[in-house]
Amino acid sequence: MAGSKSKIIAVFVSAGLIIRVAAWLSGGPAVAGRTASLAAPYAVDATAQVERNEVSEEVELLIARLKQGGRRRWVPEEIIHSLIAIGEPAIAPLIECFKDEDNWVRWSAATILTRIGEPTIEPLLNALEDKHKWVRAHSAWALGELRERRAVEPLIARLKDEERQVKVYAAWALGKIGDKRAIDPLIECFKDWDGWLRHGAALSLGEIGDPRAVEPLIESLKDEDKWVQAGAAEALGKVGDKRAVEPLISKLESRHWTVRRYAAESLGKIADEQAVYPLILALRDEHPLVQGHAVEALGKIADSRAVGSLINHLQDENWWVRRRAATALGQIGDKRAIQPLENLVKTEEQKYVIKAAKEALKKLKAS
Repeated sequence: MAGSKSKIIAVFVSAGLIIRVAAWLSGGPAVAGRTASLAAPYAVDATAQVERNEVSEEVELLIARLKQGGRRRWVPEEIIHSLIAIGEPAIAPLIECFKDEDNWVRWSAATILTRIGEPTIEPLLNALEDKHKWVRAHSAWALGELRERRAVEPLIARLKDEERQVKVYAAWALGKIGDKRAIDPLIECFKDWDGWLRHGAALSLGEIGDPRAVEPLIESLKDEDKWVQAGAAEALGKVGDKRAVEPLISKLESRHWTVRRYAAESLGKIADEQAVYPLILALRDEHPLVQGHAVEALGKIADSRAVGSLINHLQDENWWVRRRAATALGQIGDKRAIQPLENLVKTEEQKYVIKAAKEALKKLKAS
């Protein structure tokens, strides 16, 4: 490549010399000087064109290696960093990767585009109109990762896309951006037939955190789809409005453990004392994740009525629950927990539980 580059430059430089010599013969030094400006661009433009060609070839090679790595479920870091360093010339080829049949290739390209940053925004906005569904979908995701507010209205339009993947990614992106213009369009998504879109809309409303979404989210706790119910339960915890307490308490008895788990977690985030006894009852749940989040919620509410039950759970068969019980007792600050925690430190074998118990004891003895 270096040799061909030199030859091309030489041709243009020679052409420039011919112009200058012709100018000298026809008009002398003065004319030759004036025509020098005509000759210089030949060499400069030739160099720039060769450099562009070299970059294009490098991008092509890197994209080929990215696709190869993506199909093997591992893209080497040097490929990623090289494409990020190249920047703008790599944007269009990376967006083109969204058409690839391999999901890992598409996600790798999308992630690299978000790391390139600002120069990708206009191309990604334009790509929201592409005829290929995955181009629209991954462009929506990338714009969400970039928190780009110029994308809000185009993303709202994509909530009506004919392809479910595009709609779901657009809903998710609007939550990441967090612009309140998206609230009503996301609430409107609860009427859609697609459960994944309703689920995504619920989560995004939680991310935005506006109280206007509370009543629609409470209503979505009754959705026929368990994942929509779970998403609504999680979102209500993020909004943090006390209107959600009683509806979330009722979901501690859901037949779906996922819904019970997020109801318990969100009650801890809202931290209303009304939830103490229902959460104590949830400590008996058959699923350890529900138990663990009920324990954690009681620690956040920090009501001493929960101390006895939490002490009992220092002996739970699941170490994850024991660890959270120790932490919760430290948060509540009731000195009745000191002796049980000291006993736990002596008998426990799991290092994370021991660490949590020691930290809880430190808090209790300092208060």
